[in-house]
Amino acid sequence: MVRALAAAPSGKHPCGDLSGSAAPGRGGAAAYTLARLETLYRRRGGEFPGRRDEWRYHLVYLRNYADIDGRLPEAFDELLAEVFAPLVAVVRPGAAEAASLPDRRGRVLVLIPAHDEEEQIAETIASVLGQTRSADRIVVIADNCADRTADIARSKGVNVFETVGNRARKAGALNQAYVRFEAEFEYVLQMDADTTLHARCLEEALAEIEADARLGGVCARFFAKPAPGLLRRLQAMEYVRYENLCDRWHGRVSVLSGSATLLRTSALPEKPWREGSLVEDYALTLSLRRSGFEVRAAKRAFAYTDTMPTVRDLWRQRLRWERGTLDELRREGWRPYTRRDVYARAATFGYMSLRCLWVSAIGTAIWLGAHVSFQTIWLVPVAVMAAERVLTTWSLGWKERVIAASLVPDELYGLLREGWIVRSAWLSLRGARCGW
Repeated sequence: MVRALAAAPSGKHPCGDLSGSAAPGRGGAAAYTLARLETLYRRRGGEFPGRRDEWRYHLVYLRNYADIDGRLPEAFDELLAEVFAPLVAVVRPGAAEAASLPDRRGRVLVLIPAHDEEEQIAETIASVLGQTRSADRIVVIADNCADRTADIARSKGVNVFETVGNRARKAGALNQAYVRFEAEFEYVLQMDADTTLHARCLEEALAEIEADARLGGVCARFFAKPAPGLLRRLQAMEYVRYENLCDRWHGRVSVLSGSATLLRTSALPEKPWREGSLVEDYALTLSLRRSGFEVRAAKRAFAYTDTMPTVRDLWRQRLRWERGTLDELRREGWRPYTRRDVYARAATFGYMSLRCLWVSAIGTAIWLGAHVSFQTIWLVPVAVMAAERVLTTWSLGWKERVIAASLVPDELYGLLREGWIVRSAWLSLRGARCGW
């Protein structure tokens, strides 16, 4: 089917001449919209495991021909009848059947994996229940909990799914719940149990993904929850600077953050989260890109997540993130959808190498007895750097501005970050085990 559609503009299509009608947004009304084909795929695709992947790739390709409302050219009817025949014979629906078709309001499933989160789960659930666009079902996934997480979730009126024999942590918990519930929904919002959503988060993310059929998922713009302490403030500064970069890059991201991400279920495999990965959200992002989908950070969907309280906790978290990312890139290899991330890692190591060379050069000169005198002009780049750091954290408040202006805490945090980057690269090259 893909080859037939690709050949349509320059030759004869099995259903006739598609050189005009096959263009996106043009032609007559097809017997089935893209949304209906995706719904049939979700509901009955599991009955035909041998063809499920084939149909998924066809649906991805058909997005190139659907208009903004999901309508396909009428000339596709005959070809669709042939390709999707096991699911349903494509005939023009009558009025009674048309009335029974699902409307364009995509149903949303919310999955919240939680392991011993009794202290935060109530706040997280409250933020989901308070959305301006209500979710159609909220499921808290109680994964090997030894506390009151499940009881608290039930008391809030949401569904609780308890995992069975799960040893794959977050990815395994998500997969178990997804297999159980996904058939009824067009979208799934996956979020962490320590994350809270802005009241319009779901509404904004849903509007963005429904407006662009090429999107397989959109993640929220995430910020740190307010918390005392220098280390937590430095993490909050790091997060807000990342979001500033997202604005400059027009929402382009390398990973759909696991903090809060809305996914199109028709774009996902049967078990979306790779259970052997240290960074299941990045592995899923690469899977979507591999299938031809785009990913993006939503413009006005905001979420607030926890930060690490100690240097040790932060080191372990970031070591897992960075090590997992490198492992996934090595596993995928040099591909069109991995090149930008490979370039970013190369640029990071290049920058770190230049810093080391500069420090080494100054140190060697002093050791050899060279005269190194202070020049006032050196203060100019320092002042520019301080001003840039203050401006990029201005929205956080005066304490963060003072921290940024002083430069020293920021520089020490930068050295810590370079430490876990180097350590994770070493562990990845050695193939050493890295836990959570």
